[in-house]
Amino acid sequence: MSGVINLNCEDYQVKAGSIGHGLAGYVFRCTLSPVSEDVSSNLIAAARRGARIRLVFPQQPLLLERVEIERIDGARVRVVGRVIDG
Repeated sequence: MSGVINLNCEDYQVKAGSIGHGLAGYVFRCTLSPVSEDVSSNLIAAARRGARIRLVFPQQPLLLERVEIERIDGARVRVVGRVIDG
């Protein structure tokens, strides 16, 4: 595992946010836009390294592990991860 990446969600439109519960715990998913190519590439690389991502929301941040980042198009990414704090 390699560190924590903080992502300030006030900088993005957050859509299709949902939380589900399964055997592995709670899983959060959402779509963020507009996300620059650099930020998208950095998030994908961080997820491959096993980094945790903290989605910083105004009320309560969510810390995710086992994160998957999928680029949907040039300006949107889907974030999926297991909630470990929040």
